[in-house]
Amino acid sequence: MGYPLDLDEYDEQRLAGELELRQGRRSQGLCDYCGREPDTNPCKFPERHRGALAIREQDMAALAEVGEELKRARAKFPAMHSGHEGWAAIKEELDELWDHIRSWKGEAYGAEARKEAIQVAAMGVRFASDICPIDQDNDEQS
Repeated sequence: MGYPLDLDEYDEQRLAGELELRQGRRSQGLCDYCGREPDTNPCKFPERHRGALAIREQDMAALAEVGEELKRARAKFPAMHSGHEGWAAIKEELDELWDHIRSWKGEAYGAEARKEAIQVAAMGVRFASDICPIDQDNDEQS
C-alpha cells in the first residue's frame, strides 16, 4: 500500500476521507494504515500495526458498564457459594441474551440486548472473583 501523492498534494476532501477511513479501521481494531488484523505480519508501520491491539473506546465504555452492573449485583445479591450457583447465574443471563439474539429482525441489537450482554460479563467476573480467587501463595490463577 502506498500513497501516489505527497501529503500536501491532497485536497481537503480527500484528506478528510482518509482520516475517516483510518478512524473507522481503528474503531474495528484494525491497523489504520493497511487495514489488517494486528496479529498479522506488520505493514510498513509496525508500531501502528501493533497499536491496533489497544483497547478501543467502545471497549472501555462496555467495561465501565460491567463494573457498574457488578456493583449493582453485589449490593443486591450475596456472593456466589458454588460453581453450580455461579453457572446458574451466568446461564440465566445468557439465556436472556439468547432470547434477544433469536428475535433479531435485521436491525441493530437494542439497549436490552446490550444490557443482557453486560450482565453476562458481570456474572462472569463475579464467578471469577467469588468462586475462583487468585492463589495468594502462588500469584497464578488456575
